[in-house]
Amino acid sequence: MRHEKIAKAGTYEPLDRADFPIERTHTETPFRSAAAAPDVPAAVGWMLVAAYVALLATFAVTMAHSREALFAIAICAVFLTMYLGVPRIFLGVEPKVSRRPSFDDFLYKGLETYTGHCSGKDALVQMLLVPVLLTLCAFAMGIIALSSL
Repeated sequence: MRHEKIAKAGTYEPLDRADFPIERTHTETPFRSAAAAPDVPAAVGWMLVAAYVALLATFAVTMAHSREALFAIAICAVFLTMYLGVPRIFLGVEPKVSRRPSFDDFLYKGLETYTGHCSGKDALVQMLLVPVLLTLCAFAMGIIALSSL
């Protein structure tokens, strides 16, 4: 913020905060947090959880042949727990003012994004594309690693 410096110290009167009382109206609504994902069903969240758990299980089944690999997988499990736990906490403290749509309604109606409407199938593909493809790549790398033993 730009401001001009006062050239002479005596040209102004300092004001006290008591000179400007804050008037509160009774029409103000109390602060409430907004729903994080009101138009996404819980089933989509569980699909994301399943995809990331499948990725970690793929690592555990195909690449856990040494202590170092087990240690790395354990660290990944801790990060996955945090990655999935923090949104769960956020969703747990949001107000229960609206009902989430069913999975069928989500697929049929879609959702509104910042750039416009997105169909439910397109949104589901966008949300699951990375974890599912990572799982498939890890599975392929695990098969290659197991075949080279």
